[in-house]
Amino acid sequence: QPMQIAYRARRIADARSACSLLEKAGIAAHIADQALWEVAGERQGADVIRVLVDNRALDKARRALRDWVAPQDQQHEQQQDKSA
Repeated sequence: QPMQIAYRARRIADARSACSLLEKAGIAAHIADQALWEVAGERQGADVIRVLVDNRALDKARRALRDWVAPQDQQHEQQQDKSA
């Protein structure tokens, strides 16, 4: 199944937290290119660490993340979705 971006993180720690939250909600999630990010380490402001979920779980994933994501991150996600 095609994977969709449920969350864009600025730090690998945030991406891991998002994956954990999604998995607790019963949604399989993974970090795109996780091995690369593990080697690269923390990169403040990189904003390219993508948390992926199955296409069919995208709406559920975004609902699960809604209360966790900081307001500025939500605004950033909406801007990114409009430009995609």
